[in-house]
Amino acid sequence: TMPPALLEQSKATLRAAFSSIVRKRVFTLSFDRSSEMRWPTVEKLRRAARNRGVVLATANTIKSLQLKMLEKMDELRDHRRKQHPVMEEAMRALVQVLTLFRGGCLIMDEVDLLLHPLKAELNFPIGARHPLDFSPERWTIAIHMLDAVFFVERRSMCVPFHQSGRAHAVLSELQRVIEQGYEERALQRSPHLVLLNAEWYHSHMRPVMARWTLLWLEANHLNGLSLEQIEAYITANGELVSNTAWDAETEAAARAQEEAREPPAAASSNAAALRR
Repeated sequence: TMPPALLEQSKATLRAAFSSIVRKRVFTLSFDRSSEMRWPTVEKLRRAARNRGVVLATANTIKSLQLKMLEKMDELRDHRRKQHPVMEEAMRALVQVLTLFRGGCLIMDEVDLLLHPLKAELNFPIGARHPLDFSPERWTIAIHMLDAVFFVERRSMCVPFHQSGRAHAVLSELQRVIEQGYEERALQRSPHLVLLNAEWYHSHMRPVMARWTLLWLEANHLNGLSLEQIEAYITANGELVSNTAWDAETEAAARAQEEAREPPAAASSNAAALRR
């Protein structure tokens, strides 16, 4: 097996080497998720094994064969699906191919690339499709936040707040804060925007980013809290709501949560102190 870029070169080299003194047939096996293993292909591989032939295949082909068999097994185990004899026949063909591979000798070219844990992955999901948790908000909020930072360099907005005066005001303030960060050496301009001082970010840039986040939250219909409360939660700054007058129901719920978090010993001592 080899990377796809070396398949044709390896095929030409092996056919030239095994065409004169030591004669061997050189086969090429190609398989992906959309393919189906047929018995004529199995017979060709059996003939190659009997004649000591050479079978060339990319790493994705071998992985696809194994994962395709797992997918077929999952389909056959699912009693809700209508079973067909063709499915079992394709499953048996895959088993025969993998059995032949177990009895052969594997030679890998560019092994460091084929076995690389990040570059050699094959995306092959099986089973029922389920939406990702918190989709699409989990990536639209990230795009919204990054767009504010990129606006300073590009001077263009990708998120749908072109007509919002608040959005342009927040972006103008963010541009001023970023320029201040460059001057104070809290940010680095090259090769791209790099944060050098985390404390500076929390004290200067985070409040502006929090106001930019409020626009996205309002567009996604967040309600039940005031803007000051939301901003205090995002920035973890309780001073923003220190003068807030809470209603009786909210104070009762907060008091009940505090009492539930108190250890039993502390609760009993507090009760004894009150009796005195």
